[in-house]
Amino acid sequence: MALASVSFDQMDARYDNVEDAQRTTCEWVLRNPAYVAWNERDNPPRHRILWIAGKPGAGKSTLMKFALAQAKNSVLEDEIVLSFFFDARGDDLEKTTLGVYRVLLYQLLNKAPDLQSVLDNFDASDLSQAKSPTWSLDMLQEFLSAAMQGLGQRRVKCFIDALDECNEEQVRDMVEYLENLGEHILSDDSRLHICFASRHYPTIEIHNNWRLVLEDEAGHAEDLKKYIRHRLRAGEGKLVGEIRDQTQRKANGVFMWTVLVVHILNDEFRRGRIFAVKKRLQEVPTKLSDLFKDLLRRDRVNMRDLLLCLQWILFAKRLLSREEFYSAMVAGLSHDFDHVDGWKPDPLDPEEVTTEDMNRFVLNSSKGLAELTKSEKAPTVQFIHESVRDFLIIDGGLRELWPELGNELASSSHERLKKCCSRYMTADLSTYQDPGGALPEASSEDAKTLREQVCTKFPFLDYATKEGFYHANEAAHTIGQKTFLAAFAVEQWIHVNNVLELAHSCRHSPHHFTAMTYAFD
Repeated sequence: MALASVSFDQMDARYDNVEDAQRTTCEWVLRNPAYVAWNERDNPPRHRILWIAGKPGAGKSTLMKFALAQAKNSVLEDEIVLSFFFDARGDDLEKTTLGVYRVLLYQLLNKAPDLQSVLDNFDASDLSQAKSPTWSLDMLQEFLSAAMQGLGQRRVKCFIDALDECNEEQVRDMVEYLENLGEHILSDDSRLHICFASRHYPTIEIHNNWRLVLEDEAGHAEDLKKYIRHRLRAGEGKLVGEIRDQTQRKANGVFMWTVLVVHILNDEFRRGRIFAVKKRLQEVPTKLSDLFKDLLRRDRVNMRDLLLCLQWILFAKRLLSREEFYSAMVAGLSHDFDHVDGWKPDPLDPEEVTTEDMNRFVLNSSKGLAELTKSEKAPTVQFIHESVRDFLIIDGGLRELWPELGNELASSSHERLKKCCSRYMTADLSTYQDPGGALPEASSEDAKTLREQVCTKFPFLDYATKEGFYHANEAAHTIGQKTFLAAFAVEQWIHVNNVLELAHSCRHSPHHFTAMTYAFD
């Protein structure tokens, strides 16, 4: 029970979504002097940390995934391999050190069952709710340290990717804890080898570490060359050779830039515009954020779609599934917000709108800046890389492309998303449940069937009902919400909420419903 509660649904999501290395690429790292030295079994504790640093989009995560796979494939009987990939686009546990400790503890105890006894004295009452157990940072560190001290002569290799996608202070504390664990807490027989990967900034102080700078490595440059040769559909010839060489030079070691530019050049080649390819390559900015800006400025088609798409990915309370995203976009784009009388969302019909249709919509509405995660259960929509978010928010790309959003970018975006939620809550559920009739008990099979029917036909309804007030509250920092509250359809919201609620105690009634003005005063 205690061990199972340490895990969480999305703990492998980021790893699963990292692109696999192209065949024959990344192999150089296994021969790299820093990697080889770090991997030596008899390293003193002070030399058991490897830091792989690189520019945004250089390909650090793909290299880490490759190195992790190689470590797992060649693992010896007395070795244990652990890993965590931070994801700033994911849920809270995917981008905090609380998630790191939970995953490392879970993996360690799973792979070394003899160490599970560290949880024997765990007070089950600390798990206040079975569905939402409470694990504190101190508690997790205590159990992880205790488990590590029971390793004996076993060696642990630990790969932690994308430190820059977590809060800087949290990362510093985690690095200090792991350094201390490896140097002072574990016995001389135990060996903890840690491989970190991150951007150059923010600078994380790691003592006595081996260091590998990705864009400075000849092997990485060769990988870029292989990628360009394999993916640039241009045939052969002197001009093509020059274009390949120039593409690699301008890439400056950044794989994400290379991927985007190869796609641009392939479009020119497909049109037979060989004469224009060299000029187009010269026009392409070398900085990744400038490249994003250039791509969006050149393609001005359906910019309303793009803006709403970006707002949903940037400001949604959580990641949206493919079906939620499509339905949320429909709610925002079907009509102008000033003329919404009578609009109601249509049930999602898979014969009219297929999965392939929605996949294409994600790609086209984002102009290639968003993608679907590889989760088989419920793919979600996210940016292709964290550098897209950096461009839009940190580098001011969103405000530069849409100056009409003004200085209160977040508030105005939340206001728009709130309106999408409000519009979608007008869904007509009478086909599935009589609005005036009694609802089945929330825990009953009938209620479960009703929820499944409604959520299948109206995928965005659960989010709209639960998070609409979140967006209203965020918008309220600069935009008054009294008009919204005065016109709010309380009875409709109560009905929809009660249909979707899993617990009877969480259902509402008009008699007990308190005015929701407090959050916006």
